[in-house]
Amino acid sequence: MEQEITNNVNNLKDPNASMKKLNSVQQKIMDDQKLKSKIKVKALEDQFGEFKRQARDIIAKEDSYELKLESQEQERLEFEKGRMQEEVKRQTETMQKLLSEMREMAESDAEYKIKEMSVKREMKTIMNEIQDKVNTKRTDFVNKMQRMKNIHELTQKKAALELMDVKRTIGKQITGLAVKGDPNQCFVKNPVMQNDYCTKKFANSFDMQIECKKTKQFCYMCCDSEIPVLEKVNVACCYKKCDDLDKGDCRTFSEVYSIHSNQIAFMG
Repeated sequence: MEQEITNNVNNLKDPNASMKKLNSVQQKIMDDQKLKSKIKVKALEDQFGEFKRQARDIIAKEDSYELKLESQEQERLEFEKGRMQEEVKRQTETMQKLLSEMREMAESDAEYKIKEMSVKREMKTIMNEIQDKVNTKRTDFVNKMQRMKNIHELTQKKAALELMDVKRTIGKQITGLAVKGDPNQCFVKNPVMQNDYCTKKFANSFDMQIECKKTKQFCYMCCDSEIPVLEKVNVACCYKKCDDLDKGDCRTFSEVYSIHSNQIAFMG
C-alpha cells in the first residue's frame, strides 16, 4: 500500500507519466476499435461471398432449366416427326392400295389415267402440307431457342451488373470509414446555416433531415457525419464541444480538425 501511494505521488510530480498513461489508454481504445473494424469488414466480405455464391447458383439453375426445356422440346418434336412420318406412310400405303385396286378394276377403263393423275395430285398436295408443317415447327423451335438464349444472356448481364453495384457500394462503405469532414460546421448557432447543412448532408433521407434540424440534435448528428466512425475518441470530444466548448476541449481533436477556438457553444 505504501509503495502504491508513493507511485501515485511520483506520477503527480511527473507530468510525462500522466501523459504516457493517457496515451496508453487512448491506444488501447484505438486497438479495440481496429479489432472491431476488422471483424465488421470480415463479416461484410463473408456476406459478399455468400451473395456471389447465390448469384452463381441462380445462373447454374437457369442453365439447367434451359437444357431441360430444350431436351423436352426436342423430344416433343421428335415424337411429332415420328407420328407425321407414320401418318405419311399410312396414307401412302392407303393411296397405293387404292391405286392398285383401281388398276385391277379398271385396267381397260379410259378414265383410269385421269383418276390416277387426280390421286397423285392429292398425294403431292398432302406431302407439301406435311412438309410445310414440319418446316413451320422447326422454325418455331429455332425462334424459341433463340428467345431462351437471349433471356439467358440478359439474366447473366443483370447478375453481373448487380455484382458490380454491390462491389461499388461496399467500396464506398469501406472508403467512408476513414473520410474526414469538417466538424467546425457542427458548432454554428445560425438556424439557416444548420438547415442548409442538414438539407445537403441528408439529401437522400427526409426523416434524417427532420431529425438533424432539431436544435438539440443538430450538433451531435453533425459530429457523427463529419468524423469517421473509427475515431471514437474524436467523436466523444466533438460531443463534448456540443455541450460546452470551453470545458469540452480536447487538444488532439482540435489539432487534427483545426477547431476554431472562438467558436460559440452550441448548447445554450
